[in-house]
Amino acid sequence: MPLPDRARVALLALATSVTLAACDAGDPGGRGGADRGPVDLPGVASSAVGEELVEQDTPGKVVAVDVERDITVDQLTAVFEEIDELAPDETIVTLACRTATTELADQDDTCDVARSSIGTAQGPSRHGAEVLLAASRAFPEAVVTVRSRTEVGIDLGTPRPDDVAAALDQVRSDPVLSAAGELTVGSGSRSPDPRFTVVTAPPLTDSTIALWRSLAPTLPTLQLDRGAALSLQVGTEGTGIVAGIEAPGVVPPEQLTPASHGPELWPFLHAQLDVVATLPPGSTYTVRNAYRLVADGTPHGNDTFVEIAVGEPGEPDDLGRTWNVEAAAYLASMS
Repeated sequence: MPLPDRARVALLALATSVTLAACDAGDPGGRGGADRGPVDLPGVASSAVGEELVEQDTPGKVVAVDVERDITVDQLTAVFEEIDELAPDETIVTLACRTATTELADQDDTCDVARSSIGTAQGPSRHGAEVLLAASRAFPEAVVTVRSRTEVGIDLGTPRPDDVAAALDQVRSDPVLSAAGELTVGSGSRSPDPRFTVVTAPPLTDSTIALWRSLAPTLPTLQLDRGAALSLQVGTEGTGIVAGIEAPGVVPPEQLTPASHGPELWPFLHAQLDVVATLPPGSTYTVRNAYRLVADGTPHGNDTFVEIAVGEPGEPDDLGRTWNVEAAAYLASMS
């Protein structure tokens, strides 16, 4: 038998109240909800929560948030804390970039961003907020990446060695950045060669900056068509210097020998070894040559033709080349 009109209205009201109650239960405190994240917090421009393949084709929860450029440290700290409550597998917080998206393959790599992943130790929420905002505001023309709320990457685009040194000076003088975790400063991943990069474990010291400055003048001693790339790594396991060259023409490893290329490469190698000789025992020096194929001219591989450590003898490499022997002998002659 059909229900009276009043009964139908009562049932409709009951169903509506149950639906609203269910929604409120899924969105405690009136916050963003399971599919939007902390969108209603002050300073948040947009946010999203979704499931994506996060590692080795394993699905996981991703929280993406884009915050406003003028967000405060307190506001960004609250955003990180709200994200933590969602227990995501992957977190992406961008600074005044674009509408937030959880698509990991669709992230804009020109945006300042803080990222973290499940299973990786994270710094405190407030520290992460302070580091992201300090780096972004100190280097407005760079691309800043903060990982695990403590490690800082400052992509300067296509810097000169002096630009890297100036950035290191700026980090050293900043009370927040100088107390951050591992620091990477220099050329971006899409920068054309040659690239210049410094990676250092905390804290960044004056001696690390001085070492970089002492290496920079060695670069013009390489008399090749393309200049040398340079990377300095300073960490708990010691100091490592890596130089990258590109010998003209097609020079596969078996053809890059001291006899064939020593005259054009030793002035550069000796200039850098003069600096390497000032480092503690165990510090490493590596030089690689990027060689190309005739067919299409694309990079084919990196030939590590020098790989020595301070205080240790050099050995011929697998091809019988004596670059290591002669470089180690040169270092020993300076002690």
